[in-house]
Amino acid sequence: MTDAAHYDLTKQEEDKRMLNPHRLQSLKDRHNALDRRILEEDARPMPNTLELARLKREKLRLKEEMERFAAQRRRPQ
Repeated sequence: MTDAAHYDLTKQEEDKRMLNPHRLQSLKDRHNALDRRILEEDARPMPNTLELARLKREKLRLKEEMERFAAQRRRPQ
């Protein structure tokens, strides 16, 4: 299998996964859990700034994935 064919197969698998409504709910749940963890860490007397940065990066990554999911659902088949 060529690299291009492998990429196309991987892209198709990702497209199918992105259209799964359970996937979107899972992303939302994880995003909300991260939001709570960020608030908890930030409320500590001496928040761990490295941990806060890591949590915020992960939350942003999930947000971007949810946006890609929404774009996939809007795209005509």
